[in-house]
Amino acid sequence: MRGHGRLLTAAGLIAAGALAGCSGAAGTSQGSATATHELPPATPGTSAAAPTSSSAATTSTTSATAASPAVTSAAAPAIPAAARAHTPEGAEAFTRYFIDQVNVAWMQPRPGLIPQLSSPNCQACNALEKVSLNLATQNQRFKGAPVVVRSAQYEGDTDQNLAIVRITGEQSATAILGANGQVVSPQRQAPMSRQVLLRESPNGWRVDSMWG
Repeated sequence: MRGHGRLLTAAGLIAAGALAGCSGAAGTSQGSATATHELPPATPGTSAAAPTSSSAATTSTTSATAASPAVTSAAAPAIPAAARAHTPEGAEAFTRYFIDQVNVAWMQPRPGLIPQLSSPNCQACNALEKVSLNLATQNQRFKGAPVVVRSAQYEGDTDQNLAIVRITGEQSATAILGANGQVVSPQRQAPMSRQVLLRESPNGWRVDSMWG
């Protein structure tokens, strides 16, 4: 994708351990303590130029259905056509789709799903995948969608086939459930805002980094 904005410097990788408050998914019961399981915050290694184009943000809700936990290899997701287009609108649609799939990966859970939608060097994505794996290993799952995206705003692209999308919304008031349906760790509602760096791929996009 070219010619939609000023040159943006590629963001650096996020620091290890950026995923905050996910001990509830790691195995030990948290009792009545309220935990935070939000998307990993991070600081890009280099700054990005000011965005020069945008498209209207729309409201989206997540529709993932919880199932019994199992450590299995996730099937390749069928990325919607609108989320494969190398356009500002396509970048926004893919970013929404990616967060929807993070919700699926944590609610079912489905280890192996997130890596199919991200670059191997995306440390934020690797942290999200680790949560999914920990949930499955401990026979736990999120009761409801952990994250809701209210807007996805294209902020610019680069000459290296990269695009940046700003997402805003909230982490939901939900909980991690154990094998018997008991609450292992509640999650409080909190605002969420992240920038997502996307890289073009032959069949659409892949998440390359995330920070906020």
